[in-house]
Amino acid sequence: MKLSDRLESICDYIAYDYLADIGTDHGYVPIYATTEKISKRAIACDINEGPLLRAQDNIDKYGAKDFCEVRLSDGLSNLKPNEVDTIIITGMGGLLIRDILSKGIDVVKEVKQLILSPQGDGDRVKHFLDENNYVIVREKVVKDEGKYYNIIDARNFNIFVDKKYMFSGSILGNPDKTFIRFLDKKIKTCDEIIANVENSENGEKLIMINRKNKEFYMYCKKIAKSCLNK
Repeated sequence: MKLSDRLESICDYIAYDYLADIGTDHGYVPIYATTEKISKRAIACDINEGPLLRAQDNIDKYGAKDFCEVRLSDGLSNLKPNEVDTIIITGMGGLLIRDILSKGIDVVKEVKQLILSPQGDGDRVKHFLDENNYVIVREKVVKDEGKYYNIIDARNFNIFVDKKYMFSGSILGNPDKTFIRFLDKKIKTCDEIIANVENSENGEKLIMINRKNKEFYMYCKKIAKSCLNK
C-alpha cells in the first residue's frame, strides 16, 4: 500500500503494538500499520457508518481483517481504558481534537502515546497535553498535496518516564524549549508537594508519598540540569 506523505509520517511515529485511529475515513493508517508489522492490532473508529464501510472494504481488500476491526465511536466513547497503547487523531481542528481528548480522559490517561495533527488551534492541543501530563517528544510539519500539516508525537509522562529509562536518547540529545518547560513545571509542582508533605502531620501515608516524589523528581531534576547544560 502506498500512502500519502502525511499518512506515512503519521505511521512513522507509531511506537506501540495496539492502536486506535479516530476519524479513520478509509482506514489506511490501521491497515498500513498492521500489514507492515508496525503494530499488532488496530481499531478503526469513526462517528459515521459510511467511513467505516469504506474502511472495512479496504481492510478486506488489503488482507488486514485478522489485525484490524472497525468500530462506531463518537470520539473515544467506544474505547475502554487500557485497550490500546496509541491513539491517532488527525484531519480535524485543534479545538475538536482537544474536546475529543477531554471527553475521553479516562482512556487518554491510560494510553502511552498520542499522535495528533490539528488543523488550526494547535496551541490549544498543546495546552491540553501540558495540563494532562503529556510531553511532546517529536513534532514536524509535512507538506502534502500543497497543504501543510503539523504532526505531534506526545507521550504519557506518567508511563513514559520509567525512572530507569526516563527519556529516549533522541530527546535528551536535542531537548527543545517545550520539553525544558515541561520538566521545569513538573519539578516545581513536586517541590510544592514535598514541602507540603514535610510540613504535614497526616502520618505514614504522606511520608511514603514524600519519599516516592523525592526519588522520582530528584532524577527528574538531574535530567533537566543535564538538558539545560547542553
